[in-house]
Amino acid sequence: MARLLTALQQIEPRLRDLYISTEWGTQVCGAIDGIELPLELMGNGLRRVFAYVAAVLQARAGALLIDEIENGLHYSHYAGVWKALCSTAHLEGVQLFAVTHSAEFLRAALTSTSNESPSLAVCWRLDRVDGKVQVTRISTGEALAADEFGVDIR
Repeated sequence: MARLLTALQQIEPRLRDLYISTEWGTQVCGAIDGIELPLELMGNGLRRVFAYVAAVLQARAGALLIDEIENGLHYSHYAGVWKALCSTAHLEGVQLFAVTHSAEFLRAALTSTSNESPSLAVCWRLDRVDGKVQVTRISTGEALAADEFGVDIR
């Protein structure tokens, strides 16, 4: 639960505790500002991040694919979500593949990891050319430079 709590605090810094309660059926609960609440009442974004981090922990030393990762998340939390997932994935030895069509999420992912390690995030762009899928690798630096000049790499 400690890794889950640390990851969720990236999104909700007031979250002080996370535990399993059996008071009204088995459910995950937490304490925010001294008020204990079921995770179900803390918002869809927090539940979604909880599910993503739990999936990373379950995929230990494996790989995890999250499609449309930005769905259900407020854009202001994109960088925190990405940092929480990347740090948990790194600690667990999980290779994380996140699919997005959101330029905002891609920008947050690239900028939140570029200072820690330039090779932490890599973009793979898929295009259909003459009926075949063409895959292009775009490094963090190249992606950030393209974004700076307004080039859409999604």
